[in-house]
Amino acid sequence: MNEALSGVIDEPAVSAGLTRERLAAMPGATIVYREELAAALGCCQKSVNRMVKKNQLPPPMVLGKRRAWLAGQIQKHLLSAAEKIEEDAARWNAKIRQHLSS
Repeated sequence: MNEALSGVIDEPAVSAGLTRERLAAMPGATIVYREELAAALGCCQKSVNRMVKKNQLPPPMVLGKRRAWLAGQIQKHLLSAAEKIEEDAARWNAKIRQHLSS
C-alpha cells in the first residue's frame, strides 16, 4: 500500500458511527465524506455546505460525485478556528481589565 494512503480506512466511517471523538482521532489521510462529517457534527449535509460557504469548514474535494475531505484538513481548520477564538477572548479580557483599572 502507498505510504501516503496508509491512514485511509477501508470502510466508510459512517458505518461505524462517526463521532466527534473518532473524527479528532483519525489519521490525517483518512477520507471523510460529507454525510459522515454531518453525522460527526450532529447536523445535516446542507448545514455542512453552509459551513463551507461561511468558511467554518475547509472546502471539500470532489471524488466522483461525492464531496470529501481529508480528516487532517478538517482537524487543522477547526483547531485554527479554536485558536483564533481563544486569541480574541484573551484580547477582549485584556481590554476589559484595562477599562476596569482606569
